[in-house]
Amino acid sequence: MAKNHIKRSDGINCRRQYTKDALSSSNLSSNDLYQQCEILKKTIQTISLNKPEAWYYRQQLLEAYQKLILFDLDYSLDKKIEHDLWNIVFKSQIIDKQEQIKADKRNIKRNEIQRNLQSLYEYARGYYMKLLQNVVQCYNFNITICKRYNFIKVPQRLTSTVGTGENFIRKCKDASLLYFIQHILVHVGDFNRYSNQIDLAKSFYLNAIHIIPCFGQPYNQIGILYEMKTTTTTAFSSSLAQNQLTTAYYYVRSIAIKVTFPLAITNLEKLFTRLKDISIQHYANEQKLNEKEFITLFLQIIAMINLEHNLDKVKLFIDILKSTMIDTLSSSTSNFDRISLCQMVVIVMFTFHRALDLLPLPTTQQSQQDDGITSTSTIRSYLKSTQQEKQYDLTMTLFVTIIEQCLEA
Repeated sequence: MAKNHIKRSDGINCRRQYTKDALSSSNLSSNDLYQQCEILKKTIQTISLNKPEAWYYRQQLLEAYQKLILFDLDYSLDKKIEHDLWNIVFKSQIIDKQEQIKADKRNIKRNEIQRNLQSLYEYARGYYMKLLQNVVQCYNFNITICKRYNFIKVPQRLTSTVGTGENFIRKCKDASLLYFIQHILVHVGDFNRYSNQIDLAKSFYLNAIHIIPCFGQPYNQIGILYEMKTTTTTAFSSSLAQNQLTTAYYYVRSIAIKVTFPLAITNLEKLFTRLKDISIQHYANEQKLNEKEFITLFLQIIAMINLEHNLDKVKLFIDILKSTMIDTLSSSTSNFDRISLCQMVVIVMFTFHRALDLLPLPTTQQSQQDDGITSTSTIRSYLKSTQQEKQYDLTMTLFVTIIEQCLEA
């Protein structure tokens, strides 16, 4: 038994030495470095996460990815290294530990797993922030831009990590550099979100938006943050509805943008699905709606229009909104402000564009549009156009109602 253990250890040590030697060799091309990454990647995919050598190989892969990224960022992005770095090294471990925690809350090792998970978040944050600093310095990113963001601390010297042992400045496309920096900021924000550091996570997402405003992912991540706040807010609190409104707003921003983030479409649809079936009696018996009920009513109207749910009844909900809006906005206890009103207008304009087929639709409506050209699909196409007319008319009615009530308030 002891001999077998020694043989197994020797085998691991040999593999470790081979990997270390291979990665430290100089004068490698981008493809050579990439192939080394692929070898390590395939090795990791064959080893159980519970094996002691699994984390060692992940660390080796982290080093290999950093070498390739600092050697040739354009090539790295062509090979989608940033996605492998996230999915294979970190995401797989995070999901595994999260599932262990959820599987058995009475597990005596649950606290230990939770601590290990938090340590993983800390390690990942540190790795990504160090990588960010190295990338900024290695590719001579505009220092004046860096000074705007105190999270980018540029080191004075950077030693080559591809074997030359000298300082160097490498070149890449500006678009590649901006994309990769945003990618890092989003994932550092994610690690803070996993650790329930909500405000810190939001700051990273906002910085990611400043880097490339036309990419939808950071907006979606902020929407997730506000949805998390919604689940921890008491049911009768006005901030619950405010968080729901802000959640919808950021999902809308993530969709109605040059580079749409597809997951935001699903997230928004789930939010609308939870709101669409509230009975009209919930509002009709009130002479005056409080702020929470008013925002919920608005979001329900938007949900019904977007999901084409009971469109014939939507006008009744709009009438209630019209009759209560002025009292709600002028109430001394209301925290409703200009930002909330602007968010409402943005969401209405988004619904306009959807009704005109200018923006991605909910997944259920997309699947209907993808049907082949048959007599059934022709009928469905006619019905769809009729539904779109209803959606447009109802959205216009809602928009006019909001503007009129604001002018009268």
